[in-house]
Amino acid sequence: MTAFLTHGGLGSTNEAAFLGKPTIMVPIFADQSRNSNMLGRHGMSIVLHKRDLGDSPKLRNAFREILHNKNYKLNAEKVAEMVKNQPLKPKELVVKYVEFVGK
Repeated sequence: MTAFLTHGGLGSTNEAAFLGKPTIMVPIFADQSRNSNMLGRHGMSIVLHKRDLGDSPKLRNAFREILHNKNYKLNAEKVAEMVKNQPLKPKELVVKYVEFVGK
């Protein structure tokens, strides 16, 4: 997969970040705007507004940009590298806090 079109939910955001895939995100509600803007700030995503779904030229330009501008792919790979090499794995962090609460 070269790029991923998503609404920006937590699941698809985590998948795209972990796999290092550029995205076009169209948030609808809840945490989706925050998730989309986060990947946008990292330079691996183009964020569109839901009203842009009816704007064919804008969609076409977004797809051309995400597919042909290699910076999105490079930035996505950098994010994936950071996610995979965190100093503490999420599972370790949860275990640490559960043990702390248990004490």
